[in-house]
Amino acid sequence: MINDNLYIGMGHMALGGGSINPAPFLLIGPPAKWIGLDRAE
Repeated sequence: MINDNLYIGMGHMALGGGSINPAPFLLIGPPAKWIGLDRAE
């Protein structure tokens, strides 16, 4: 978390080489309220 509207993360996909080839990504904008299940059933 950089601030309330900017997050930086690292991720990978199997197609791109998996965990040996991580890539950065950004999430920008104010977080929205969670829509979905609050707990696993």
